[in-house]
Amino acid sequence: MKRNIILHSIVLFTFCFAKAALANVPDSIDIFGRFRVAVGTTNNTFTVSFNCSGDVTSNVFLIRDLWGNELMSTSVYNPLTISYIGEPVVLVAYARVDYIYPTGRICHLEKEKYIYYRDIVLSSQRRGIDGMHTGDQVTVPIHWNFDDDNKNGTPDHDDVQMNRNDNDLLSVKIWVRDSDLYIGPGKLEIITSGGYKLWGDTRKNNYYPQHFIIQNCDLQTWLEEYADGYHMFMERHGDLYYSSPTGSLKVRFNGRELLDLQYHAYAVLAASRPTLTERTIFANLGCNFDGCEWGIFREDVATNFNSVAWAVDPTWEAYGTPFVVTPCEPLCPDIYSPTNYIYEGISLLCISQDTFGNKNHSMNFGIDDIAFYQSPIWSENFLLNNNVSDFGADIIEYASALAARKAPPDQRWGCYPSWSMVNTFFFGRPKILYRAQQINSPILSRFVLAPDPTPDPE
Repeated sequence: MKRNIILHSIVLFTFCFAKAALANVPDSIDIFGRFRVAVGTTNNTFTVSFNCSGDVTSNVFLIRDLWGNELMSTSVYNPLTISYIGEPVVLVAYARVDYIYPTGRICHLEKEKYIYYRDIVLSSQRRGIDGMHTGDQVTVPIHWNFDDDNKNGTPDHDDVQMNRNDNDLLSVKIWVRDSDLYIGPGKLEIITSGGYKLWGDTRKNNYYPQHFIIQNCDLQTWLEEYADGYHMFMERHGDLYYSSPTGSLKVRFNGRELLDLQYHAYAVLAASRPTLTERTIFANLGCNFDGCEWGIFREDVATNFNSVAWAVDPTWEAYGTPFVVTPCEPLCPDIYSPTNYIYEGISLLCISQDTFGNKNHSMNFGIDDIAFYQSPIWSENFLLNNNVSDFGADIIEYASALAARKAPPDQRWGCYPSWSMVNTFFFGRPKILYRAQQINSPILSRFVLAPDPTPDPE
């Protein structure tokens, strides 16, 4: 088997070690050097130290492979230097001293140690939008960083030196898996693919160039100090619609690629990016929407209905015209007869949830709202889902006049698969696609579509 090995023996013609035994010092021999070494390390030197109680008659110091082939040798008085090893291999360092006691007895000392040349193996821990990932082969999901955390009117991916933390910069931690492996100084390269940026802190004060290089780098020390999860943060930036969502972070040392960490960016791509004005409008309505996972639908903008009406009857089949659902007023003659009523300062066709419930001119949660959602007047009936951890309901009710429907698959393009995306209308505002967790209002109930009735067996 061919090995990329360069060996070099350094013979020093210097004064030899004293061979006379020191008083009360036992006879001994040992080999010193680095025995766990990274592939590519240069000039790894080994020496022998010994003490014997007599005159040395012969000695040898050699390095061989596991098959017994001698690669280099010298006297135990001289060091041996392995200049370069280009692939993983196990070698053996062996030293022997033969000597004669003053009594004439023939003795010897010998020592053998294994030398392990190993590839540098890096481990990583990366935060994604769904949690922490430790597998190097995992494609980590990341946000498309187009929100505006510092509210300055500039998308965060175009900002630098922000006055607050950017919550879409996700930490990267990298370390050498074998902490005992000796790695000599070398050339470190960290390469981020197009569309991705690597920062040194979450306020964007320190930027790593796309091809970051350090010459004569002490790899282990540098990773401990600058790739510890507190000094490296990944960001997805650039055009949301025309550039690829995939990217990578690569680590090379002395030209050898040690890591190729894959990323995939997610956002709400079926809708438009929200503008600063839109963010302000919805913030004034008590909606959080600070993340990267929401968007605005420009079509179907209307001012004459609310989200509860749209949630149960998006095509206005029940009344043949858009309408508004109020908590308790007006109390209509019956559920089939909406009444004109001043809602949000505008005269609109309204129906109250109390009309479907106990009709006591008061909104009774758990009575009026359930009766409203389960009414047969809607083309789809709904059943209450009391599993509070289930965001997969078809309707989520946030308040007596605010509800959202589950987003259909065609609106979820570009969303992370596990996100529960919903959409809604706010009164007088465009349609919004967002995550259920992004709204400040407490979730009151979840409703699911009633299953199709199962016919009785014959």
